[in-house]
Amino acid sequence: MQEENKAEKRALPMNTLWLCIDFCGEDIRGRMYSRMSETLIRFENCSDMLLKADALFDERGYPQTFQEKRSFIRAERKAVYDSSPRERMMVAEILKQKGLCATFQIIVWSRSRAGWQGLLLRENGDTIAKFKSELELLEELQRELKARAPDR
Repeated sequence: MQEENKAEKRALPMNTLWLCIDFCGEDIRGRMYSRMSETLIRFENCSDMLLKADALFDERGYPQTFQEKRSFIRAERKAVYDSSPRERMMVAEILKQKGLCATFQIIVWSRSRAGWQGLLLRENGDTIAKFKSELELLEELQRELKARAPDR
């Protein structure tokens, strides 16, 4: 049983977003899950998804941002890089979640040059594409969603 738990954690690293898309049309809407978050993260569109995921990464300090963001809010707390953030949601719970349209994994390796770099995977772990920016990620997501529903 303990070996299964280790395998699950390797299959879903801390820097993974489990993306459940419940609506896909002109834009997407759905939920994200992360081992670093206690609860699901709802998003209303692509921009909302990126902003909320980035806020989670900033709050947890992982993956570390390459540049510090400027802020004019005095009381804002700066996150410190954490090489091993605390698990707040179990892998088994995350893997149960499915999107009505599609489910993907987004692994964010780094956040440098004011953008994300990482890997987009299907729910089963098959690689779709590597991305060097959020724009590339969104383009690959759109391409994959169109391929699944060619009549759109």
